[in-house]
Amino acid sequence: MHPSRTATAAIALLACATMHLEAAEEKLVFRGSVAVKPVVDAAAKAFTAAHPEIGISTSGSTSDVSLQAVLAGEAQLGALVKDLSPEQRRQNPELRTIPIAIDGLVLVVSAKNPVAGLSRKQIGDIFTGTIATWQAVGGADTAIVPVVRMKSFASSAFFGSSFDLEYQEVGEGADKRMQHRAKGASAWGAARALITDDHPKGLAKVLTMPDAITYAPYGIAQAMISKGAGLKLLALDGTMPTPATIQAGTYPVTRPCLLLLKGEPQGALLAFVSFLTSSDGQKVVESCDFVPLAK
Repeated sequence: MHPSRTATAAIALLACATMHLEAAEEKLVFRGSVAVKPVVDAAAKAFTAAHPEIGISTSGSTSDVSLQAVLAGEAQLGALVKDLSPEQRRQNPELRTIPIAIDGLVLVVSAKNPVAGLSRKQIGDIFTGTIATWQAVGGADTAIVPVVRMKSFASSAFFGSSFDLEYQEVGEGADKRMQHRAKGASAWGAARALITDDHPKGLAKVLTMPDAITYAPYGIAQAMISKGAGLKLLALDGTMPTPATIQAGTYPVTRPCLLLLKGEPQGALLAFVSFLTSSDGQKVVESCDFVPLAK
């Protein structure tokens, strides 16, 4: 074969190989709320099994970090457990949110704890320190150990707003703790809650500290219980958190799990978002012990 023809053929083969490589390496980057990440991880695994030409990398963050990553173009897809504020929507009209599940913020204690439920007022009193022992709510004569998330977590804000509590971090390093007070109160409560930087770590504290109480997304807590963790969910104001009560809104503390994207999705992003909101995607949501959207 003539050298120039050989070179031309080699270039053509290289171009075809490069095009195939690019197609096989189409990437989506997700950076979103740690409360929603388990669902996105499971959905990404199911989706890429059917679409091996698409890769999806995922990392957890706070809702605020997710928002900034999507705005900056560092991630095509984010996730929130709080809706955008009117001001955020006004400043960023290109942002879109898409619901994929419903979350119930649940109170979690050791399975050995005899207490079955608490009222909203009792929860507020426990986290401020007005109620300091389990005996005061029908349990053992032992000190209650509240466990919370970092102040920057959307769950901290949601917990505070749901139970009419304000909160602040005090101390430094390993001695850092969270204080609460009733909204409008002048003095901070006596309780000093332990702080963890994600929900599984908070739940792990309850496993190793039988007198602890924490809050977590229903899906994350229930997934650990389904795997045999010695934890239990508490009824709140007489209603147990279940998929049915969360979906119906009869459980009193719920919020949407939202995908976040910038502009209209196209290509691989559109395909993945469409999968998550489809009946097959909602089965994945349910398989993660999260609550699917109402039909």
